Amino acid sequence: MSEARVAVVIEDQLDLRELTEVMLVQAGFAVFTAADGPTGIQAVRDHDPLLTTLDVNMPGMDGYEVARQLRGFSQTYIIMITGQADPADVQKAFDAGADDYLVKPFSIRDLRGRAEAVASRQGPTDAIGPVAATSPTVNSL
Repeated sequence: MSEARVAVVIEDQLDLRELTEVMLVQAGFAVFTAADGPTGIQAVRDHDPLLTTLDVNMPGMDGYEVARQLRGFSQTYIIMITGQADPADVQKAFDAGADDYLVKPFSIRDLRGRAEAVASRQGPTDAIGPVAATSPTVNSL
């Protein structure tokens, strides 16, 4: 039996953190959440996720610093999520270790597609079953 796909969501806004968690669970991930950078770093250490979504603007430690620290010990696929669309901010995210970049507001379907693409690289099934065959669709998102 293969292990469940794991994701960590690091986001200080509760509504967006919960929405992202629900979407990732529907996509077949076991999800752990964190409301700040240090807690998120520990969650990545504890759970070794395949995927991490990471907000840039958080109090205390910003997402760029979180990404730099994650790259010191983890190969998790990092999707940075931010309201900053300037090309310099995008480059800064990639320089810090991000693998992908989404600008708020974004389509939750777009994020789900990216998460499923990352998961598909790991094989078609997890501990729950075939991800593509059993993931429900959510028309309201």
